[in-house]
Amino acid sequence: MKDYIEKTDLYLEGFPIPSFMSLLEPAIAGIPFVLHYNPASIYKIFENNIKNGIFYPENFEKWYQEVEKMIEDERYREHTNTLQFNYLKENYSSDAWRKKLKEIKEITKHKKHKIRSIKNYEKCYNNRDEQLVSVIETKKIEHYKYTFQLGFISRLWVIILSINNPIWVKTLSKKQTIKYLLNIS
Repeated sequence: MKDYIEKTDLYLEGFPIPSFMSLLEPAIAGIPFVLHYNPASIYKIFENNIKNGIFYPENFEKWYQEVEKMIEDERYREHTNTLQFNYLKENYSSDAWRKKLKEIKEITKHKKHKIRSIKNYEKCYNNRDEQLVSVIETKKIEHYKYTFQLGFISRLWVIILSINNPIWVKTLSKKQTIKYLLNIS
């Protein structure tokens, strides 16, 4: 991806469905972007923020004009890029997230938290949750630690997903895996 980003002058948000991460990576690397025109609200990653160069063109024609202007007008592209980059860095960089997380922890440090019980009918929809967490975290992860209350089918999915885990994900022996699947202590 790095090689593509280095050779990119302009990022056009994905059609028809955008991806925040695929937009954020080049944008944080300093690539200006143009958002999709008139998306359904469910696909809006941002609110319109014209003062920071982040907005959804109303229709195809206005989108086309924006793309054309970004390509042809170097000063406009650089100005827009500066606005977008500064906004994203301030709000979506890892430092910004750490700051927000620290603020949330501070605000909620005296709040009592209640953990919901997990019903047996809970399902594993995404199949990538642990994979994503294992990429974000570099510490050892207990593969089955948070999944003991899942139903049989969901625990079976957890076992299937554990087959090709990275080395830092601890899995159970075959005997322990069968006990886990059958919910035997």
